[in-house]
Amino acid sequence: MLALILVGIGGGALVQGRFKATSSRADMRETAEVDDGVLVHLRRQVESAQADWDKGQALIAAQKEWQALDETVKKSAADQGVLSEQKGGLEEEVARLRKEFDDYRTKYCRQVRGAAVGEKLDELASRQGKVYRNVTIRRVTETTLEFTHADGLASLRPDELADSWRERFQW
Repeated sequence: MLALILVGIGGGALVQGRFKATSSRADMRETAEVDDGVLVHLRRQVESAQADWDKGQALIAAQKEWQALDETVKKSAADQGVLSEQKGGLEEEVARLRKEFDDYRTKYCRQVRGAAVGEKLDELASRQGKVYRNVTIRRVTETTLEFTHADGLASLRPDELADSWRERFQW
């Protein structure tokens, strides 16, 4: 009875098309070739998708690199702003110190040049070799040393005096 039931079920399945009777070798070969073609096609699609994936990954990496560079540029711009402000402050400080120095130098020169008035020297020699005797300094200006000497009045420019005189009077 069991055999009859199985034959009945199997026969019904065949009629309904659930089971297919064994095909011939030629049909199987044709099906295998079609399946091989489908597999080759699917492999190419997978390879193409993998290549696209790799390109996408490279683009993502490039985008991240550009974002990092953009952040660096933004930070550099901010740093440049800070440095520009500091530069401006330092330039103002240098200008202030230069003015202070120039004012000090002017006062110093006035004092040193004024203190030299009336100074007596046994002799004073110019760079050209002329020697003045019994010298008394009358006035020191920014451009000359005026003095009296045994033979009268004279004045010498800074370039006519020894380096020690130029240094002393800040010429």
